[in-house]
Amino acid sequence: MRVRSDGAATRRQILDAAGTVFARRGFRDATMAEIAREAQVNPALINYHFTDKQKLYCQAWKHAWQRTRRRYRLGAAPAGKTAARRLFRLIEAMVRASADQRAADQEIWRKELAQPTELLAVIRKTVVVPLRRAVGGQVREILGPNADEQSVRLATMSIISQCRTPICGDSGRETFVEVDLARRIEHIRRFSLGGLRAMRRKSASPAGEE
Repeated sequence: MRVRSDGAATRRQILDAAGTVFARRGFRDATMAEIAREAQVNPALINYHFTDKQKLYCQAWKHAWQRTRRRYRLGAAPAGKTAARRLFRLIEAMVRASADQRAADQEIWRKELAQPTELLAVIRKTVVVPLRRAVGGQVREILGPNADEQSVRLATMSIISQCRTPICGDSGRETFVEVDLARRIEHIRRFSLGGLRAMRRKSASPAGEE
């Protein structure tokens, strides 16, 4: 039992270190030697547990994502009596997760968009599609029965994009830190709900008129 426990601890140690290095370097520039140094383990242990770099990369992302998912309850059904309240909770969770500098999965995700590997398909299936369904469900309810599917998809895309796009500060560098998170969350909430209500009014008016 002690051997199993030590093996599991070593595996977690390697996954934590790999997440840090992959988030910092990206898949192509990260090396197994650097990951071994970060984890403070013999490189042979990495090969023993994960066999190759691609497998380690995918497992490191999944390990980091599970932590983020639990921290921000991204995998759970949003609480709230109304669709607007549930949407607000989803917006807050997405913004806070994206801005979390401890979350290696989020930075790896951003790097995958610039230099995709086979992991991007895993991220899409594991995170993007469920989030789109969760947000889209609330959007559809707020827009009402007259909303067409394309309007629901476009509004959903707009909301998720706002939550995941970093701000370009005065330094020219993209960052989430330079804008107060609470203020950003409230802005996205108000902006999104105002837009959805306007869309609902338009769809309910004769011939879609304002």
